Amino acid sequence: MTNKFKNWIIEKSLINKTVEKERLNRLENYISTPVVTSGLTNGIFLCCSLLLNSGDYIISTNKRMDY
Repeated sequence: MTNKFKNWIIEKSLINKTVEKERLNRLENYISTPVVTSGLTNGIFLCCSLLLNSGDYIISTNKRMDY
């Protein structure tokens, strides 16, 4: 699965493999394994859990839109 995903990303980047070897190597170093979650809300929660510490503040938009 990881190789298929990596190859798909490289194919979508439209990098010429013979001419732009340095760019291709840089891209390959930055491609990581995708994280599968069970929905958008859970995905946001997991990202916040990884990047934030307890007591950190975040700035977000108001979830209720008043017109």
